Amino acid sequence: MYIALQYTLHRIMKKSDPIRLMQQAALRHAVDDGISEILVGILLAAGALLVLHPRGAVLVLGVAAGLKWLLPRLRDRITTPRVGSATLPQQPFKLLAGIFIYGVLSGFVVLGLRAATGGHTGPFGQYRWLPFFVALFLSGGFLYFARTTNLKRFYVYFAATVGGGLAFTLTMPSGERLQAYGELITLLWLLSALFVVTGSAVLARFILHNPVVPSEGQGSDPHEQ
Repeated sequence: MYIALQYTLHRIMKKSDPIRLMQQAALRHAVDDGISEILVGILLAAGALLVLHPRGAVLVLGVAAGLKWLLPRLRDRITTPRVGSATLPQQPFKLLAGIFIYGVLSGFVVLGLRAATGGHTGPFGQYRWLPFFVALFLSGGFLYFARTTNLKRFYVYFAATVGGGLAFTLTMPSGERLQAYGELITLLWLLSALFVVTGSAVLARFILHNPVVPSEGQGSDPHEQ
């Protein structure tokens, strides 16, 4: 009972920690315009092309580099004039470590499920769990933003990714490689559409609710000149 009480108090204090609340507000501010989600959707579409053609890795890297270059410029043009600078907090090592650990755990989960269903020779086939593994791996980033920003739509992205990957895995007629690749491509296209459509709706709402703030000198009355 004492341990449970201490744990509850710790959780309450952690949620009310002013530094944590400031970090959460900064993250929410950085993704509130929907631009990041649109770009993630484009990157997922490029990933689908990579599955179609393994030599498309150069294309995916090029798209990723282009989106990284484009993101701050879009924000400077669309977001900053409305709400000020919106930059994600820089914690690359912590984020990369979290992605790596989540990816390893995802691999163990899929290997366990694969072994439980017969492995290479079972009815689920060798490649059956490929869509679910990719979905589980991708969902780590969405869960991170859901927990750190408390934005409900990121929980929807997480649930749609994991649920979609599991659905495509379980409804696959066989576990052959080409079929698994086809299911994975369809999953990536659907997730890409989800992110682009939702991100566009969020961006439209953001622009509608946040008019451009005139800079100094722009709001003066022309009759005064």
